[in-house]
Amino acid sequence: MNAMSQYRVRSECVACPYGDGVAILDLNSNAYFSLDSIGAIVWNLLGDEKSVEEIIDTISGAYSVPRDTVAEDVSVLLTDLHENGLVEAS
Repeated sequence: MNAMSQYRVRSECVACPYGDGVAILDLNSNAYFSLDSIGAIVWNLLGDEKSVEEIIDTISGAYSVPRDTVAEDVSVLLTDLHENGLVEAS
């Protein structure tokens, strides 16, 4: 997956807060997934239809982490979410 792609949460996924993170149910497969607090931020920003660039900038600024590090981590997460059918590239 290209880190510069746009992603959106699939409509078949339902999420709710779980501790500091988020729990996600894929209604197609009935599989549950969980994300930690940073993953939850990514998930919520995807739900707000933010671009990958906006997500990276938001996290990098909020946590004072180098943008390159955040970009790599977000790319890995988005690839994982996509491979598990939770998000789709557009």
